[in-house]
Amino acid sequence: MGIGYSLIYLQNSSTGGSDFVIMLVKSHRPHLQVGMISFVFDFAVIVTIGLLHRDIDGVIYGLITCFITSSVIDKSVIGINVGKLVFIVTDRGREICAAIDRACGRGSTLIRAFGGYTNERRDIVLCACNTKQFFALRQAVKEEDPDSFVVVVNSSEVFGDGFKMLQLGDSGK
Repeated sequence: MGIGYSLIYLQNSSTGGSDFVIMLVKSHRPHLQVGMISFVFDFAVIVTIGLLHRDIDGVIYGLITCFITSSVIDKSVIGINVGKLVFIVTDRGREICAAIDRACGRGSTLIRAFGGYTNERRDIVLCACNTKQFFALRQAVKEEDPDSFVVVVNSSEVFGDGFKMLQLGDSGK
């Protein structure tokens, strides 16, 4: 159910139900996650109906289902824009940039830096990529400069040249 709703939300579409309200809230509060908005709305409905019908078991099962659905929605929707941000500290910055381009077709940024302890000049190569490209990037860096220092950060959102920007509730205008 969560995956189904995710597909609907990703197309900026609707089932004709509470998702109109959810997308309205999302458009006014873009920092909120769609699954969380859905959970709060469904929570209120489930608890209200449960109290009216005095059905505690129904409330418990409904809240469990609601929580799982909203978690899947958030994981599915957020998973679209995720990526890796890779920092490579090296003495061979230009060669690493070329190796990354050859291995996975990603651009990179070369930053000149100095070691904090040694005060020696170093290059920092910065590259954002998707998870699939990361494995090719890692191998290329290892082959080009086995002595490089690599830091990998999971990013929850990557957009720009080569990355699709997804905004829920945006009509694309």
